[in-house]
Amino acid sequence: AGGAMAPKAKRCAFAILTSCLVLVFICAPLYAFVIASCISTRPCSMGSLLFNIGAVCAEGSGMRSESMLHGERCTLLCGAGLIPSKPQLACVDGVLEGAEASLSCAPPILYDNRPVAGGLVDGAVTGGDYLNACLRATELKCDARAGGAAVLLQLPDLSDAQCRELFEECKGLNAEFEYMQHTVEPDKLDSISPKGTCTLGCFEEVVQDLDNTNFAPPIEEDDSLFAGVTDDLREEDYCEEGPMCIDVTNACNQEDNGDYYRYPTCAAGRTQWLQPNGERRLRFDGITAYSQMGRWLIEQGFDPVSDAYGLELARQQSYLNLPDFTGNSEWRGRRRTQI
Repeated sequence: AGGAMAPKAKRCAFAILTSCLVLVFICAPLYAFVIASCISTRPCSMGSLLFNIGAVCAEGSGMRSESMLHGERCTLLCGAGLIPSKPQLACVDGVLEGAEASLSCAPPILYDNRPVAGGLVDGAVTGGDYLNACLRATELKCDARAGGAAVLLQLPDLSDAQCRELFEECKGLNAEFEYMQHTVEPDKLDSISPKGTCTLGCFEEVVQDLDNTNFAPPIEEDDSLFAGVTDDLREEDYCEEGPMCIDVTNACNQEDNGDYYRYPTCAAGRTQWLQPNGERRLRFDGITAYSQMGRWLIEQGFDPVSDAYGLELARQQSYLNLPDFTGNSEWRGRRRTQI
């Protein structure tokens, strides 16, 4: 009886095995579909984005720059002379990573590492007869870094009067000339009309884009600091550009440091700031010809509602329309303490 049952048992085992294989073939695709549904691999569309910024994928133009599969990357290539704000895009489950609203193709930012007080421009006049020097400088251009200065003409053995005359003549022939400086050696200062080096140059002014956020609370309007402001002033006499308060910390004379509050009226057409006690003010130097060492002054002995100049105490080597608030430009002053 046992031998008769063996073929039947084999047939039963074969049937079970066949049924299992059928189930595997039927269920495997369904199982795979479920797994694939849990780990999504949606593609990313980017054709309109790249068209709007004028870029293509380095991996290929055409359809390769229209869409990407999950896990693919697009290295951005912009037009001639332009660079992308993001170097690469990536497709992650239908999301295009790196596609911020600020994505763009733009010219590269070039940093000018030249010193603020620049040297001679190409073709600068440095010799010959000073009587025709300005004629030889009519085509010179100001090649200074932004916010800096450069020298257009430099001649030795001239008096201060000759240097001033030369400056007025050169300025009339070439608008690039903006300042003069006459330097005399210390051992020649005692002579009646000492001769020295006459330097004529130019500025490359920068207009700062600053908001008027108040860095400190304003002084009360009835404070004596603002006592000189009257109702009969014109609208153009008022200046509101720049912060409400400036904290000067890098002046070489300690008494020039401290808080300076924005005054309602202008000085030389620009904002001015006064110390709370009214002892000193920070103002713009509107006399271009004599501001070669910087356009911003700290002075005392002044009338805040007048453009008249007081006693210069310190000067910042900044040629901007506002003082340098970064702390990189120190306030250089005259020594007033006997040692």
